[in-house]
Amino acid sequence: MGIDISLPPEWEQFARSCVRTGRYHDLSEVVRSGLQMLQAAEEQRAAFLASLNAATLEAEQRGFRTAKQVETSVLDAIAEAERRG
Repeated sequence: MGIDISLPPEWEQFARSCVRTGRYHDLSEVVRSGLQMLQAAEEQRAAFLASLNAATLEAEQRGFRTAKQVETSVLDAIAEAERRG
């Protein structure tokens, strides 16, 4: 099964230069390599987001406050101090 794709001229030129240097056999191999890198990056992104979500959940369970909550408390305290003079 083949896929017909269009690339901006600068990307097509880059892909062709990769083939000319001998690093890749053909344009399909260049595209496959790029997709493999994209897939790896997306998997890393998903793992990172999962770890952030787990850390957030753990922080909530332990009663830690978010940076936004701390900021709001500090700004409220400053405003209250300014009101008192």
